[in-house]
Amino acid sequence: MISFKVVFEELASTFSLRLLKLPLTLLIIFCGIEKTQSCENSFQTTKWPVNKPFNSNKNLTQIQLLTPASSPDLNTMEKWSLNLKVNHSDNDISRIILNLKPADIQITGGMPAHRHNLPTQPAVIEIKKINSQQIELLIAGIKFQMWGDWFIRLSIPLINDYTDINFKLCPETKL
Repeated sequence: MISFKVVFEELASTFSLRLLKLPLTLLIIFCGIEKTQSCENSFQTTKWPVNKPFNSNKNLTQIQLLTPASSPDLNTMEKWSLNLKVNHSDNDISRIILNLKPADIQITGGMPAHRHNLPTQPAVIEIKKINSQQIELLIAGIKFQMWGDWFIRLSIPLINDYTDINFKLCPETKL
């Protein structure tokens, strides 16, 4: 935010745009303050903490985040744990899920409203078997650089399925 203002002030003084300086400065300040955005739940998003299960696109699996009560810090690398459970008694799907390796799972995400991806490339770094229908995943490298609506997509190409976790990060969700 400050960098835009500094750049604008430099341009304004250089090009003698003094008449536009105040209105444009107010516009930059008004449009750029993330903390004044509404933190009401948006369509298909959940305000932090995300403590509900998410079913996969084909309803083959279900994900439950094991998240802390406070939202992630901005500009900090995060590690998340989540449970991945098979929704059906399909032995083939269960066998595939129980034998997954970290490289078999792809993690992507971003901010749909801003049309950008995550600033990092998260990855599964550890998988633990919980029981015959469930595993726990440890994901490292998750980072958020601003408040707002986000999604994380966990894709499992071996079963041609994915799960989207939609949520909202807001300043008031910080403890």
